[in-house]
Amino acid sequence: MRFTKGDSVHLKSNTSKTGVINKVDIEHAGKQYYKVFWNGEEITVHCEDELSGFSNVLDPEENLMNLSLSGYREFQKLLTFKRLDKEIPLRNNIYAYNASKTKFYPYQFKPLIKFLDSPKNRIIICDEVGLGKTIEAGMILTELRARSNMHKVLVVCPANLTSKWKIELKARFS
Repeated sequence: MRFTKGDSVHLKSNTSKTGVINKVDIEHAGKQYYKVFWNGEEITVHCEDELSGFSNVLDPEENLMNLSLSGYREFQKLLTFKRLDKEIPLRNNIYAYNASKTKFYPYQFKPLIKFLDSPKNRIIICDEVGLGKTIEAGMILTELRARSNMHKVLVVCPANLTSKWKIELKARFS
């Protein structure tokens, strides 16, 4: 990226250090060098590869799109931000993984994954007796609660199992 005198910049290795291009200096080995006036204190010479254009953008996603992440730590912050963002949760991140009082059986996560991959977020769970339909439904409900605000949920089960479902869901998934 080429800069001109007066452009605001920051060091890629330390985004908190901001400065202004004081002078377009020499070009050496195909790289442009600049004299930068840092925080009103000092002037130092830096290669164009060490500098990024300064922007007041505070959104980590915009920083990524503008290629102005300052390194691995800022990239990790962006990933953490995206994992916590309930508006657009990561598709391959299961929030309900350890959120229940149940034993872990991998097959019980299949309905959750199918549910998350379905375009309308709907699923029918029709397993054999004793395979954990209540647990599978509870994981889906927990995942929905972690990702967004639930407004309505419809659980259809035989009438004689209604109280069992209520008790199990409350005990295992609060």
